[in-house]
Amino acid sequence: MDIYRKEYSLKFDGAEVKNHEMSLDLFVSQLDNIVKIVNETQKKILTKEQHAELKIKSEIKPGSIDISLLFELTGKILPVAPDLIKIMIEIINFKKFLKGEKPKKVSPNSDGTMKIMNCNNEYQNVNGNVYNISINNSVINGSLDRLTTPLQNGKLNRISVTEKAENEKLPVSLERAEILHSDIKSLQFNTVDVPDVIEEENKIVEVLTANIDGNKKKWRFNDVEENVEFVANIEDEEFLNKITNKEISFNNGTILNVVLRTITNPNKKRFNKQREIINAELEE
Repeated sequence: MDIYRKEYSLKFDGAEVKNHEMSLDLFVSQLDNIVKIVNETQKKILTKEQHAELKIKSEIKPGSIDISLLFELTGKILPVAPDLIKIMIEIINFKKFLKGEKPKKVSPNSDGTMKIMNCNNEYQNVNGNVYNISINNSVINGSLDRLTTPLQNGKLNRISVTEKAENEKLPVSLERAEILHSDIKSLQFNTVDVPDVIEEENKIVEVLTANIDGNKKKWRFNDVEENVEFVANIEDEEFLNKITNKEISFNNGTILNVVLRTITNPNKKRFNKQREIINAELEE
């Protein structure tokens, strides 16, 4: 059984932290929100063979409560261990990047990340899991909302989560998220309507059901490489005109080279994909 361990520093600063003391209610509430975020992320990412656990180690520093969060993952985790605390840090930083507004533009990258434009026309590449979990997840949004409440009422002025270097002598890029009073608006928005995700791919498809009258709607195809059936509209007017003019006919097993556009609506849980053929040619 593989084991992955990573240590993070969780730090609280503010009026409620004095002489190394912090209200137990506040402390437990903050930890509970973090645990809920990690548990919800675990449901979305980990397999049945993987188990994640959070542990804490306490450290006392002047003027603050500094806790070590120990993330431990067991099971089949190679070659890459999904670090849920790191993902939580990325979620926080992504929401800060969005500034409490919905993304203006979303497009997938070839490496599985998402290219996001925020309300200031700034771009950021985001892990696909981080994007999907961040958008319209009521458990995570609610936990982040409650996590920032002590900043809003003045009990705290900063919450930070920082990856601990395994070797302090080596220069490393540490994962870090810091929440200040100015970040409240970014982290307290809940459900937003986000733009469609549009992806275009070159495909070889078999025509299963054709509209020989040139109607563009609800053609049925089979993806030859993936052996998956799907329904799509044909938006290639030139191709449709050739059908109407009898320049193209269809036989059993007709193969097309197409550009398939897939439009995904993240705001819907069911029937959220629309497919269009924007260019079609008979395979020679």
